[in-house]
Amino acid sequence: MKFSIITVCRNSERVLHNAMESLSTQHYKDYEWVVIDGASTDGTLQIVQSFSSAPLLVVSEPDHGIYDAMNKGVAKARGDYVFFLNSDDALYDENVLQDVSDWLDRNPAVDLVYGSVVNVRADGDWLRDFGHVDKYNIIEDGICHQAIFARRLLFTDVGLFDPRFKLNADYDWIIRVFRSGGCCAYMNRSLAFF
Repeated sequence: MKFSIITVCRNSERVLHNAMESLSTQHYKDYEWVVIDGASTDGTLQIVQSFSSAPLLVVSEPDHGIYDAMNKGVAKARGDYVFFLNSDDALYDENVLQDVSDWLDRNPAVDLVYGSVVNVRADGDWLRDFGHVDKYNIIEDGICHQAIFARRLLFTDVGLFDPRFKLNADYDWIIRVFRSGGCCAYMNRSLAFF
């Protein structure tokens, strides 16, 4: 199973190192890193180009916001499952990709698997556990996209992120997935620092 890890960024040289480090230390190596850069003017691209742990695809050009950039990433992705790792996020530990791959091997019908994330804040970290979320309460509770590995073909089935939304297009997309009847399941594991 191959993962497409998509990072959208612009002028992220100050924070990108943690995301890149969390990828390069993964024990599971069957992934590609797709970086969609919004025409950075700092050292972001130099940092990205130093990545050597997996296939790297970089697009650097102006975009029309984060969801336009995320859609560009989906269009370039070639993995079986997609994960969005923002430039200031990090995978929870070096076994995330291996554990998700193993879990998906045991649950091949799952289109979207979600876990937990750790919110990193100045006033202290806190765990956001989405284990209680299902198709009946997804509208009220939501799941952040840093907690989701989605089958790439879901974007063909339910469409891309709606760029008309400047905020929460990922929330809209997740609701569409749950409503479409896609097989969604919770994995009891922390996946990322958000």
